[in-house]
Amino acid sequence: MNFEDSKTITLLRHFTKSELKRLKGFVESGLGGPPGRSLDLLEALAPFHPQFSEKQPSKSEVFEKIFPGQPYKEQQLRYVLSDLYRQAIRFLAHSTLAENESELNPFIRQGLASRGADKPYLSLPDPFDQSEIHEPKPDHHLLLFREQYNHLNHFLSRKNRTDPEALTITAKNLDIFYLSTKLKMLCELINSQNVKSGAFDFFLREEIEDKIQQGEFSETPSIAVYFGILKTLTEPEVESHFEFLQQKLAHYDQRFVRDELRDIYKYLMNYCIKKINLGDQQYLHKLFSIYQTVLKNRSIYNGRFLSQWDFKNIVVVGIRAGQNKWVDSFINGHIHDLPTAEQENARTYNLAYLNFSNGDYHAALRMLQNVEFTDIYYQLDMRSVILKCYYEMDDYEALNYHLAAFRLFLSRNKVVSDYQRTIYRNLIRFSGKLMQAKGDKSRVTTVANEIEQVKQIADISWIRKKAEQAIGPR
Repeated sequence: MNFEDSKTITLLRHFTKSELKRLKGFVESGLGGPPGRSLDLLEALAPFHPQFSEKQPSKSEVFEKIFPGQPYKEQQLRYVLSDLYRQAIRFLAHSTLAENESELNPFIRQGLASRGADKPYLSLPDPFDQSEIHEPKPDHHLLLFREQYNHLNHFLSRKNRTDPEALTITAKNLDIFYLSTKLKMLCELINSQNVKSGAFDFFLREEIEDKIQQGEFSETPSIAVYFGILKTLTEPEVESHFEFLQQKLAHYDQRFVRDELRDIYKYLMNYCIKKINLGDQQYLHKLFSIYQTVLKNRSIYNGRFLSQWDFKNIVVVGIRAGQNKWVDSFINGHIHDLPTAEQENARTYNLAYLNFSNGDYHAALRMLQNVEFTDIYYQLDMRSVILKCYYEMDDYEALNYHLAAFRLFLSRNKVVSDYQRTIYRNLIRFSGKLMQAKGDKSRVTTVANEIEQVKQIADISWIRKKAEQAIGPR
């Protein structure tokens, strides 16, 4: 048995200190079943949480703490590890239910109805109350269906009563959940098919699309939005689908939980990015507007934090949209929304990039040359910005030195993917060629034509712009 890699130890690595303390209370309570020796094992392991790697006790030392004075038996230790794993899994289930109380309601309803506890049952909210939803809940219609189904089958059936209207409402909620989930999965499949080729069979696809196209469930938020996404994926050339989806989201965004809303907005962002890549620059401003929306409604946040990569994307899109003053305010106003460990790198790189875009190349270089980035993406981006600074400054000697160092970095660094190595090597190659060809319109034109043939170049829009500037008026 590899103690460090056991599934119990692996699971406990993902617990916070607070959760580990709550796990102890859960085991003590007996809610997870007889604790056996689980508490003793937990006490023995707690000092080494969360990594369980540095100065880790041996299996025999842990065994001695659990079974003092007894000869070491590995199988016996395995049993205790399994017991603790079972307790930890049940604790996770218990905690998840506690955090999502609405998930408990169908079980509460079923438990009361099956015991004939009519008075407490009737004190529960009416499962057929169709009043406005004030707080969005994941799978709202599935939860409604489950509560209504339990009411029909455990309460009314016990009283030998049926309610045709209630049956109709229950069936409709099941339909809404089924259709919206099918649409959501269909969108995910088509989106993945755009990346990875391959045919797939999707049951009832045509029938579902026909029903919705005819106006069925057109005012149901989840169905309207996912059908809008589907149309942007299958008919991207029809720009009215994008506008329709934006309108529906503006009207219905409060009806989705934040995680789902973030995924929905990603479809809109990806649509804009594809249009931009096809040369439609009006979608750059639309993408910038979407980023402003997801910042305002906080759907781009993961919990309370903003990802450093989303932060960087917002800066890049804002600058390309010509919103440099807004970007400056964004960097200073939102840098503390990133996890503390990511803030320094994000601030340094993004302010340097802003300085570069403002034409203050010396300030950008000062910021980047005094920082050692450990993340490979920051390293690549940093070297690209330095390259562009030297090019813009017409510092031929510094550029040549940097190109050689950048080329060596790509050759030696094993973390860089083949694709990244290709596009950055091409950036190096064409930057050098353009610098050497400056002043010779014929040579620059040859380089520009080669750029269009190769295309796999990091920051190709910048390199194209430099070629156009070097050619000059035609």
